Amino acid sequence: MKKSIIILIISVTIVLLVLSSLVVFASKENQAPKLEDKVLQEIEYLDKYMVSLLKNFGDNTNWELVQKQIEELYGTWNTISIDLISLNINSNLILNFNDFLNSSIRNIKSEDKQKSMESIIRLYQLLPQYSESFNPNSKETNVLKIKSNVVTAYVNVSNEKWQEAQNQLTEATNQFTNLLNSVGQDFHNQTAVNQCYVMINELNKAVGLQDKDIFFIEYQNLIEKMEII
Repeated sequence: MKKSIIILIISVTIVLLVLSSLVVFASKENQAPKLEDKVLQEIEYLDKYMVSLLKNFGDNTNWELVQKQIEELYGTWNTISIDLISLNINSNLILNFNDFLNSSIRNIKSEDKQKSMESIIRLYQLLPQYSESFNPNSKETNVLKIKSNVVTAYVNVSNEKWQEAQNQLTEATNQFTNLLNSVGQDFHNQTAVNQCYVMINELNKAVGLQDKDIFFIEYQNLIEKMEII
């Protein structure tokens, strides 16, 4: 009798251990996609935040406003970096953001427009690398790569580095061509995608003419259009 009870207890214990393991495994499996979705949203937030920040560098740059905006990014980044670490993103890429963020605030405090914009764009260029780390060959990652080149071109045009801007836009055009020719890309708005491709070519023309005014108009239209593809 005692032997039967012991066997029963052992059997129940084994079953409970197996069920617990399955629950933990299922929980981890469900958690990973949710974390990836969260990080994608966080990258999208950083994308829009920095694009907006860069627009504030004009001939009457409001340095007090720009400094406030870059300082607010510290708090946001503390949270996002933890999520990136949880996804096993390369630690050097995460540390690079901290370094470029520090450089950005130093340059902004010095009211050096060119260096400030260039340090912020180095922050921005990390975003497609983060996305590529856990979401490779996806529409989101490919669009970020294209946008990174376009935004970098904007900074180069602002600082009258025309050849560098031309190189960035050539790369963006090549990436866009590959994206259009790729199979299985699910775009929300195919018409907007085609329009973006045309707009990038228009940006190229503006750079060829070295016309900042036309470039900035086309750039703003392109950025708004890329939000809906």
